[in-house]
Amino acid sequence: MGFDKRRSHFSSRRAIAFFVYSIIYASQLLNWGCSDMPMDKVIRWKLNEVMARKRVRNKDLAETLGITENSVYRLRKVDEMPRLTPERLNGICQALDCQPGELLEYVPNDDDGKLVSIVEVA
Repeated sequence: MGFDKRRSHFSSRRAIAFFVYSIIYASQLLNWGCSDMPMDKVIRWKLNEVMARKRVRNKDLAETLGITENSVYRLRKVDEMPRLTPERLNGICQALDCQPGELLEYVPNDDDGKLVSIVEVA
């Protein structure tokens, strides 16, 4: 009996698929730790507005942070605050010469279902 590459490859692919599905299932169960936050309140991410106001291009921010332009594009185009490490947020604030509060806006949901901003947009 020799070593069968096909069988080994198949079992490793199955193991990877099982691992990925396990992570997806666990994330749905845990809701990534956000289950206690009411869904009618949103922290809005304003990186796009801050970059436009300071005239910083995706390429420039990507070089400063040491990430790809695609990563900056995705960070820039989301409306809700993405998951960031403190180091990444620190790097963004240093590159844009801003405070973290300039990148965030709390938007509660009023009784009519309309979004109301409590922070003035500059």
